[in-house]
Amino acid sequence: MNVLYYIPIIENNNLDKVLKYASQERKQIIQGYKSEIDKKIYIYTGIFVKMMAAKILNLPYSKIEIGKMEYGKPYIKNNPSFHYNCSHTKNAFCIVFSNEPVGIDIEKIERKSYKNFYNVAKRFFSENEFLYFFSNGNEDIECFFEIWTKKEAYLKLKGTGLNTPLSSFCVFDEKISNKFKSLKKDNNYISLC
Repeated sequence: MNVLYYIPIIENNNLDKVLKYASQERKQIIQGYKSEIDKKIYIYTGIFVKMMAAKILNLPYSKIEIGKMEYGKPYIKNNPSFHYNCSHTKNAFCIVFSNEPVGIDIEKIERKSYKNFYNVAKRFFSENEFLYFFSNGNEDIECFFEIWTKKEAYLKLKGTGLNTPLSSFCVFDEKISNKFKSLKKDNNYISLC
């Protein structure tokens, strides 16, 4: 079972209306956020995860407790066979629920995300990934985001995050390439692993 939710963020939503459903920890954390959209994404994601976990697990919302693994990957306490992962970008977030470990990443496809795609790819991509990204002699931004989201989704699946160097594996490797599902939505690239 993999259930994917994609939620666009509407800028004029009032954050105050949903804060009562957020945990104290999340309310404290957003105090350090400068961007209103970042605050919304963080709060909405936390509420949505708990609401959907409660529904799927048939538990009261108040009984859903989120913990963190060694490298920070979130999980639902006391439910070892229930897995989820979430990711966000500037205008949306996505969450996947599963009965097995899962990772997801979303990135807005835009040139200004990185000043120099070539240098980022050279530093973090394997040789095969770099060749794919630069296959027609020019930077292919969609290829860049395909590779980038797959790399992040894979690391999130493993639960290690950036503690595993991005350049230490190739998303086209036979051992992992069949684990990915990718899609584009509203100029966002989403990869699930």
